[in-house]
Parts: sequence; structure tokens; C-alpha cells
Amino acid sequence: MEDVLTGSHKSKTHRQVRKLPCEDPSNNHRGIAFVVWELWKHLPVWFGVFSVLMVALMAMLYFNPSRHIMTVTAVFPLFVTSLYLYARFSSDSSRTTSALKPVLAIIGTVIAIMIVFNLFLTPVWNSEVIVPVRHFYPQAQVDLSPQIKDGQGQALLDVRGVPLIKNKMITAPDGRQYKVEGKLLINLEYKKKLVDGFEIWSVFWLLMMFLHCWYWRGRNGLLKFFVAALVYGFLLESSGVAGDFFREYDYNYYLPMLAAPIATMAGWAVVFYSAIFNYEMIERRWPQLKSVNGLVIGLMISLIALFGDLNIDPVATGIGFWTWHELLSAWYLGVPLLNFVSWLAAVFVFGVGYTYIHRRTKWAESTKIIAMIVLIPVFVIVSGIINFGIMGVAEGFNGPSWQVRSLNK
Repeated sequence: MEDVLTGSHKSKTHRQVRKLPCEDPSNNHRGIAFVVWELWKHLPVWFGVFSVLMVALMAMLYFNPSRHIMTVTAVFPLFVTSLYLYARFSSDSSRTTSALKPVLAIIGTVIAIMIVFNLFLTPVWNSEVIVPVRHFYPQAQVDLSPQIKDGQGQALLDVRGVPLIKNKMITAPDGRQYKVEGKLLINLEYKKKLVDGFEIWSVFWLLMMFLHCWYWRGRNGLLKFFVAALVYGFLLESSGVAGDFFREYDYNYYLPMLAAPIATMAGWAVVFYSAIFNYEMIERRWPQLKSVNGLVIGLMISLIALFGDLNIDPVATGIGFWTWHELLSAWYLGVPLLNFVSWLAAVFVFGVGYTYIHRRTKWAESTKIIAMIVLIPVFVIVSGIINFGIMGVAEGFNGPSWQVRSLNK
């Protein structure tokens, strides 16, 4: 079978020694071995489930009041999970019962856990991680200047008489210290506690997906997909921070010459791998997709990734994992439209390029690896063109996204 991620398995230089999960979705183990093998074999899908539950947990614990609406956004990634599970169970020839039963059981369990979260969990802190500057200073006029002033142009002062200057610490009227970041105030004490856990979570899942890809795809699959996705993601995330579209300050670990922290850059490879892994099972169930144009496949893969971000980004933005340029207005639960268009464009370009390269059955594996690595700068440029083209149509070519872009040329 030739699938999107690995291409032909008939290459003389590389043979796939294991059937991919989409080729053999069954699990014939029993007891603890069943659970372990289930989690390992379908790891990218279970990662999606864990993420949904983690987002719901954070929405309850780390906002004050809890953001119940943010658990409702789980409908997007759970739709993808349901589609994967149905494709998986209906493709498993060893099953004798309806494919809908395990799908409903798994999704129902996840929803039940989230309902429990909503009913019984309460905030762990008595204030928010981030608050708008205008929450304490209603007269604040936040523009592109470093100092925040009132409507008459007078400098605003904190309770100690210290001017409100961007990227500086102040003491707000509630007695707490905040860092001024654009039009927001960040409680660094709270944020640092969350960032420490987020960095461990991100690196852990990057390592797990790396090992999963290596185990199931072999060395060539690892190089031509995962390493390429990792480099592509590093460039995407770092360019967004360097362009000041969003800020990712106050993390512990950064790489030299890159503006974004390791934790957020690592997430891209996990997203790409999970999205294509989900698509593979869907294509296995509905093989007519193999004859579909690569542009359509790229769009499907990008929508799978986007559905996950519709759940994750509102919470991540709301607790200050990243903040947005003050010119970019909230569009969806505190997140600017630019974010979602960027996701769509970035994953679409990668999905199309990857699909095209790995449909070249006459290419050697080494040629495919080289092509993926060489084309990474092209992917970045094309995704940027698509991204700002769409934003130009949506907001106008003198709109907020293009204004931020012009400021940082």
C-alpha cells in the first residue's frame, strides 16, 4: 500500500517491516498489554484525546471565573477523533460488532469526564493570569508607543507612581505585580508556574511522536517527515515571534538565533504528524481519496489540524502562553483571525508538498528526503503568501495584519 506519509513501500533501498496502524488497526492483546499497545499504536489520536481533556482542565482551573465555554470547543477535535475511530473500527476485519459502539463509548467517556470537570472543578487562583490594561485603567489608550497614556495624552501611573511602560513590571490597584505586555497585564508568578509544566508537556510529546514515527516508519520515514516538519515548524513559529505578530516571552528554554521558545516550536511537528496520521486512517477507510487532487488532501489535513487549534488556542491565549500584537483584535474566544488563517496556510502547504513528493513512486527514498529538506524555505514563503493574501481579502490590505507586517519589515 502507498500511503500519504511513507509513499511506496516497494523501494529497493527501504522496506517497511511493520504494517502501519492504518493498514492493521487491530489490537489482539489482553489486559494491561492491550492498554499499552493501544496507546502506543494509535498514539497521535490518543494525544488528541489527552489534549482535549487537558484544555478542559485548564479552562476550569486557571481562569477566574472558570471558562466553561472553552470546553465546548472540544466538539471540533472530537469530530476528527470520531471520524478516525469510525474509520479504524469499520476497517478492522477482526471485529464482529458495529463500529459505532466503540466510537460512542470512547467519545461518550471523554464528554462525561469534561462534564465532571465543569461541575466540580473550581479555580485554583483568585485572579486571572492575564487581564486587559483597561480592567484597572479604563481610560488607557494603548497604541504603538512604549508608554501607556490616557485619553488626554498623560502618562498612566501604577499605585507606586511608576509609569505604565510596555515590558516593564507595575503594581496594579489590586496590589499584585504585573508585566505590561501590549494591551495586557501578565501575572508572571502564575504564568511561570504554567510555563514550566507546558515546556515539559511539549518536549515529552515531541519525544513520544519522534519515537512513534521512528518505530512505525523507520529511519527514512523519520527523516523525510518528522525532521522536515520540525525544521519547518521552528521557522514558522520563530518568524511569527520575530515579526511581532505574537509574543512568547518568559519561557525557560530558547535556541540561539531563534525568537520562539523550544516548547512552542516543538508543537508544530506534533501537529503535522498527528494530522497526517489521522488522515491516513480516513484514506484507508475511503480509498477513493487516493485519486483526489493533492490540493484537496492538503486542505483536509489542514482542517484536521485547525480543528485541534480551535480548541487549544483560546485557552493557551487566555492563560498567557502567547499574547498578540495590540493591533490584532480578538475574533474567536480572544484569538485573532490571523492565527487560524496562519494555521490553515502552514499545514495546507506542508500537506500538499508532502503528498506530491510521496506520490512520486519512481523517486528513491533519498531523493524524497532531500526534496523535503530543500523545499522547506519554499514552504515557508508560499504559506506566508497564502496567509497574507487571505488576510488582505478578509481585512483589507491596509488592515491590522498587514499593518503589523509593514511595521516589522
